[in-house]
Amino acid sequence: MGDESNLSTAAPPGEFPLMAVGVNQPFHWQWERYGQNFGPPFNPNPPGPKEFWRDRAPSLLDKLKELGVKVVRIFILGNAWNYGPDPTEKEVTEFKPLPIPGGGALSQVKRWVFDPPDDEKTLYPFFEHFETMLTAFQRAGGIQVMPSVIDFRAFIEPRGFLGGGARADLIRNPKKRDLFIETMVNGLVAVAGGYREQIYAWDPMNEPVHLVTPISKHVYDDNKLHDPFLPLADVKAFVAAIDKKIREKKYQTSVGHRLLSDLDSFRVYCFGPDCLGTLRQFHYYHVIGPLGIGGDDDELPKFTDSKAILGEFASYPDDPDMRWTGDLKNGQDNDVKDSAYERLRIAAAKGYQLAMAWPGRATDDPDLRYGKAEQACIKRFTHTRFPKGIPPLR
Repeated sequence: MGDESNLSTAAPPGEFPLMAVGVNQPFHWQWERYGQNFGPPFNPNPPGPKEFWRDRAPSLLDKLKELGVKVVRIFILGNAWNYGPDPTEKEVTEFKPLPIPGGGALSQVKRWVFDPPDDEKTLYPFFEHFETMLTAFQRAGGIQVMPSVIDFRAFIEPRGFLGGGARADLIRNPKKRDLFIETMVNGLVAVAGGYREQIYAWDPMNEPVHLVTPISKHVYDDNKLHDPFLPLADVKAFVAAIDKKIREKKYQTSVGHRLLSDLDSFRVYCFGPDCLGTLRQFHYYHVIGPLGIGGDDDELPKFTDSKAILGEFASYPDDPDMRWTGDLKNGQDNDVKDSAYERLRIAAAKGYQLAMAWPGRATDDPDLRYGKAEQACIKRFTHTRFPKGIPPLR
């Protein structure tokens, strides 16, 4: 495509391309069947997971390769709707601590109770479909997958299309957590053993911070103050245990944290070194959270400051208050024809080695969730040579 060699240098030159580009959940089929991309489908209409990954995915991966995509991040369990028996809501007795040393009392609360499966018949379809997906990447060649084991939505209350799986017992109960890791996680890792070259890194969990902050619209469907949905210590133990199990087999890991501040060790609601993986990762949408809680920095941090993968960024123009105005004063990212390209250019100029786009709401491609304008932006970046480095951002 273009050659911008006549533009002045704002970042040092490097090999072509200067930065790898990845995508997240790129296929319409995945989003339409969120929570059943692997394992037993509860949607009877074809294609099911095995048919999709075997028959349709290879050509779609070729299409992504033509755009210059190098890594595809794919949710394995999502909200876990098809994992194990349906949870049941029950009254249980819990100890509720009070904000005084040693204070607390037993109380009756309603909880969704979930018992993870351990029988081979229930678990086998997940492993079979996961291997079918890995085979598709193997056949495609030149493109890798980042499997994200489970999404935070697997644990919240059940509601709506992308609602929760109500499987918080996997985090609350250490025995159930260990069973999940020794059966489901261990099984997935065992299947992947023959496809190591196809895996860029594993993502143990997507955006765990939503479960532990006092304001979480994703969890409570409002912007009001609440008690954290789950204790931070329990969520950290869950994420760290998955990460440990995967790293035992010498894989790279990268927890999909929502905010750069989640990677800290000294802030409230952060996860610290045991819940990062071998590759740091954060997501950037330029959202300022309610009361200043849970927001992104005004400008995308430099890689030298974050030392992380840019695991998600919007490949489409956002609402006005979400545009990258701190980096783009002239508003190039307001237009879908330019937004993904400009944001990739910014990330590359700031030194990122991998930036992974999150798709918009376009429907003009029957297979990919990335609209044709977004696809053109991605291809424009991956096919543009910058022999003198990335040109100035402003």
